[in-house]
Amino acid sequence: MNSGIKTVLIFAGFLFVSVLLGTGFAYGYQFFTCRAAAESLGRVPAIKPARFLVYGSSPGTVSCHFSLYDRNAREIASIERSWNGGALYVDFATVKFDDKVLQFPVRLYSDFSKKGVLLKRYYLMHDICAIYSIYGEDPETIKKIHRLCTFAFSALNLPFYNKYISTSTIRITSVPIGRISAIYISSDGNITILPD
Repeated sequence: MNSGIKTVLIFAGFLFVSVLLGTGFAYGYQFFTCRAAAESLGRVPAIKPARFLVYGSSPGTVSCHFSLYDRNAREIASIERSWNGGALYVDFATVKFDDKVLQFPVRLYSDFSKKGVLLKRYYLMHDICAIYSIYGEDPETIKKIHRLCTFAFSALNLPFYNKYISTSTIRITSVPIGRISAIYISSDGNITILPD
């Protein structure tokens, strides 16, 4: 084999192994810092991150007003539109470390198209996860929650984190049309839809 080709193959192999090890180290570091953040986090607060009103449904279309709220009960996003399909769902990234369970809304979508509206851009901003953080809260607690939220989205589809991260889905069109309802997440991570 030509020495030039041999050098290129050795370099490519070294580069591949370096990238693989670097990625493994980065995910490992992120995992251990998130685990430590969850363990040192106090009691996870119960939250009401969303309210919604399903206006109506006709064959092939469903209309809804959906709002996200921070922990101060201030509206941080409002989405009002019609979707192709007959039912609407919200996916949550569920992060679980021992007794700490946090739920982060991922997307709002219909049974026609799972693409939907990505929700994290509305509440994950400026190093703050607004649905779990409150104005005046300890900065270290805000960092820990932000770290867990970031971990939830970066590792959601990685199979080796299945023990710690999963997806929970709720159907918001299961409530009567015309009723304002809210999504509640208890301190132990249970998701409930109740009239608001």
